[in-house]
Amino acid sequence: MLTSRAARPRVTSSSYSVELIGAADLARVRGEWADLFDRSLECNVFYGPDLLEPLATGPLCDSSFRVLLAWRQGAGARTLAGFMPLHLSARPLASVRGFKHHYVIGSAPLIDSFQPEEAANALLHGLAEIRPGAVLILDDVRLDWPTWQAFVQAARASGRLFEEQDVTLRAGVSPASGTAHLKGKISQNLRRCGAKLTTLGAWSVSTHMDLEEARAALESLLSIEASGWKGEAGTALASNPDTLAFARQAFDPANLRPTPIFSVLWLEGRAIAASMNLIGHDNAANLKCAYDETYAACSPGVLLDVALADELRRTSFTPMIDSVALPGHPVERVWPERMRCGWVAMACDPATGPTEFYVRLGVEQMRRTMRRMAVKAYNSTIPVLRNAVGRD
Repeated sequence: MLTSRAARPRVTSSSYSVELIGAADLARVRGEWADLFDRSLECNVFYGPDLLEPLATGPLCDSSFRVLLAWRQGAGARTLAGFMPLHLSARPLASVRGFKHHYVIGSAPLIDSFQPEEAANALLHGLAEIRPGAVLILDDVRLDWPTWQAFVQAARASGRLFEEQDVTLRAGVSPASGTAHLKGKISQNLRRCGAKLTTLGAWSVSTHMDLEEARAALESLLSIEASGWKGEAGTALASNPDTLAFARQAFDPANLRPTPIFSVLWLEGRAIAASMNLIGHDNAANLKCAYDETYAACSPGVLLDVALADELRRTSFTPMIDSVALPGHPVERVWPERMRCGWVAMACDPATGPTEFYVRLGVEQMRRTMRRMAVKAYNSTIPVLRNAVGRD
């Protein structure tokens, strides 16, 4: 059975060692963790201590949560060079998965910008010792960004097998892209939506706020989300006391790693749409957006996305905002950047042969196919049940 007790550090090379810890040990390494977050090769904002620690130590996370740490030794001191949150199943033959949650979209580890390939290699070696023959599965990885590329280089140098799967293009926006590309029908529709909203009153968008204004914006976001379909389905943050408490702690505007920044669309002084971006040192993630469905004909959510893109062009408050949206989302119409994303599989041990690797990959592909089928069946059944209840 897995325990949350910290494992004794294992030596992986002359300059790196690894350590497996549980949620209860996060506080012990918080200083080194925060330092790595600030200098990471690619900042995964979902693995910042202000978000991940309250999630991992609270009631929303299960007992499979672990973190593999890679320490670089030198000059009588050690430096945290790798931070890889995991779902580590008690089943010895199960794949090792990067930690993913409803509020954690990407599972690319944090690795040091100094010697990133060595840090990636140390993490993989550590996983191979913990789970011989295991395959590492990472979800929602930005495939052309530095972290995955460091793992790819480490794999190629050592002969490890790896695959990229279910590759899609995800929308984003940068200071350079802005909204200058919005022309033709899209531009006309946006002007029409703005004009519709103007007939209802004066409207404006605010982004940069003081602390109390930002906390009020968080409450507006929670309230708007709860008033819509997510509230009806019971999946809004405010629908459950545990998720509400988590949101108020993890998304407090006073947090720094990551820093939440809110945008609000106001109509006659009332918030009718709000979004939240989590900011790291080199990118941001647009984790939450909600709008008052009373004003759906005016597309307030899209108007807010456009205003945020304009604000980014003016202030460059982050180099890139990742929409973290599924393909086909309306944000694709107004945010022009595209990132190749997908899930990845990599052999932890260089000695893992093609037969073992591809059998494990096939099992993972089958698991995902079955899950998609189950979700599709569930989504098609719920409206039928609701209609049946309504007729009764």
